[in-house]
Amino acid sequence: MHADGFSLTRGGPFFEVLRRAYLVDRQENIRWLRLVLIVWLPIVAVSLVELVLGDQPDRLALDPSVHARLLVMLPLLIVGENLLETRCREAMRLVRAEKIADEESLNAILCRAERLRDARASEGVMVIIVALVGQAWLRGHWGGSGIAREAGHSLASIWCLAVALPLVQFLMLRWVWHWLLWTYVLARLSRLALSLNAIHPDRAAGLRILASPVDAFAVCVASFAALVAADWSAELRAHHATLEGIMPAFMTFVAIAIVIACAPLLVFSRQLYRAWHRDTGAYHRLAREYVDAFRRKWITERAGIGEVLGTSDIQSLNDLGGAFNTTVGTRCYPFTTRTIVTIVAGAALPMVPVVLMTTPVSKVAMHFAKILFGA
Repeated sequence: MHADGFSLTRGGPFFEVLRRAYLVDRQENIRWLRLVLIVWLPIVAVSLVELVLGDQPDRLALDPSVHARLLVMLPLLIVGENLLETRCREAMRLVRAEKIADEESLNAILCRAERLRDARASEGVMVIIVALVGQAWLRGHWGGSGIAREAGHSLASIWCLAVALPLVQFLMLRWVWHWLLWTYVLARLSRLALSLNAIHPDRAAGLRILASPVDAFAVCVASFAALVAADWSAELRAHHATLEGIMPAFMTFVAIAIVIACAPLLVFSRQLYRAWHRDTGAYHRLAREYVDAFRRKWITERAGIGEVLGTSDIQSLNDLGGAFNTTVGTRCYPFTTRTIVTIVAGAALPMVPVVLMTTPVSKVAMHFAKILFGA
C-alpha cells in the first residue's frame, strides 16, 4: 500500500515507465507539462521545417481535433488523475480514521484494488485496444474527423499516428480503468456493516466524503468535452450547422456523465435509509421527552417570567430542533446538488468557444444586459 495510505493511480507498468523517465515529481504526480511538450513539439517542429523548405504542412498538423487532444485533453486527463489520487486517498483515510468500516475488511478491499491497479494484464488489454483503434484509423474505417484519411506519410503524421494519439487514447482508457477501480472499492465497501450516524451534519450519515472524487471526474469530463467541442466547431464551420442542432447530443453527453459519476454512490442508499430510519425514530423519542419536560417546567408549572430570563433551556430547545432537522434531512445518497453542478460545469466550460462561434458576442452581451437591467 502507498506510504500515505491507499493509492488508486500510483502503480502499474505505465506509471513505472513514467517514473524512470523522470516524468513523475517527488509527490508522485505526473509532470503533465513535460509529457505534453514531448508529444506535441515534434509535430510543430516538423511543420516549421516543412514551411522553411517551402512545402505545405501536413494536413494532420493543421487538424484542430489533434491539437485539442494534445494541448487540452492530455493535460486535463493527467490533472484529473492527480486530483483523483488525492481525493480517493483522503476519502479512505477519513473512513479509516472515523472507523466507519471494520479496518481489517477495509484494508482487504484496498489491497485488492491496488493489486488490480498494478496488474499487467489490464494495461496490456489497453495497449491491444489502442493498437486495434490505430489500425482502424490507418485503414480509414473509423476516424471521427477524418484524421486517418487526411494524414499523409510525413514525419508529423507518422509521429502523430504512432505516438501522440495512441498515448492520449491509452490515458483515456487508463482513466476509465481507475474509475472502475474506485467503483469497485465503493461497491465492496457498501457490503460491509458500516457505522453510520444520521445526526452527522453532512446530511449523508458521514459518507459525503465519498463523493469528493467526483470533482476529479468532472475534470475528466472536461477533457472529453474539449475534444467534442473541437469536432463540433469543425462541423459547424464545414456544414453551417446550428447550435440548436447539437444541443440534444450535448445534453445526452451531460446526462451520461452524471450517471457514470453518481451511480457508484447509490450503492449506499440502503444503508443510508436504514440509518435515517433508525436515528430519526430515536431522535424523535428523545425530542418528545425533552419538549414534554420543557413544557411542564416552563409553561405548566412556571412561577414567574423572571425564572425564564437567562436560562439555557430555551437555547437547548432551539439546538434540539436544529439537530432534529439535520437528522430528518439526511439523504439516501451521499452526493449533493453541488456534485451534479460540478459535472455540468466540467462539460459546459469547453463548449463556450462553440457558443461564441455560433452566437455573436454583441448578441450575448445584449441578452445579459436585458437580464441585468430589464431593458
